[in-house]
Amino acid sequence: SFARFEAGIQQHDDKTRATVQVDGAIVVAGGGVFATNRIDDAFAVVDVGASDVVVKHQNRPVGRTNRQGRILVPRLNSYERNTVSIDPENLPVDASVPATREVVVPAYGSGVVLDFGVSDTPNAALVELVDADGIPLPVGLSGRLRDGDEFVVGYDGQAYLTGLRARNALTVQRQDGTSCSAEFSYEPDPGSQVTIQGVTCR
Repeated sequence: SFARFEAGIQQHDDKTRATVQVDGAIVVAGGGVFATNRIDDAFAVVDVGASDVVVKHQNRPVGRTNRQGRILVPRLNSYERNTVSIDPENLPVDASVPATREVVVPAYGSGVVLDFGVSDTPNAALVELVDADGIPLPVGLSGRLRDGDEFVVGYDGQAYLTGLRARNALTVQRQDGTSCSAEFSYEPDPGSQVTIQGVTCR
């Protein structure tokens, strides 16, 4: 998987000759060092941020990321659109995945570094938002965390919020043009999807 080895022995009368040949490549890029077979065109170093994640080139699996969350994809086609994607199946349940697919057009004999930006500490939670009567907020309402990102309320009043702190405040725009506000606490639980229920928006 990382080189081509060839060895030979020749014997004639009382003379013996041995040869050994190694054909491969070493790539230093993207914060890692990779040994691979000979690279005749372009390549990519993919940084997923998590180990044992399947990486695909043109929808064909090329391998899994190492312990550092990286993998070398050695057979990209230069001056063509190459689709590199990841399979999120083996990612931690609480991982934040900005994208699972990238398209690159590398030059001949060159490499690109793709950082999928996966974070296993996104400080995120699924928050159930309800009104003063305990009824879930309608689907489709838009909101914003104070000093944070915007979000959309989903079914059953649930919203996926990232960038949370120990104490958080948010505002949601109602359909009638008014707004409501809520505050809640957050405590991370690594490896699990944090769910916060019954946050009242008044």
